[in-house]
Amino acid sequence: MIVDDDMSLKNYSIPDDFTVVPHKNPVERITYVVKRMQEHIEYLENAVKEEQEAKYKAFRRIAELTSDRG
Repeated sequence: MIVDDDMSLKNYSIPDDFTVVPHKNPVERITYVVKRMQEHIEYLENAVKEEQEAKYKAFRRIAELTSDRG
């Protein structure tokens, strides 16, 4: 749901993460959108980093378990 500049409600099929409440000032509006995009990019970067670390630990553990101790 988006609140238009005239404060009327309109329904759009936009994911919640990118729902924007427009401001009267277009500079504030753009700044807010850019900030939200940066936050989302940071979140995705952290998620990828955590997944890579988990895979690395899993592969390292598999290598330890399957290596010859002989």
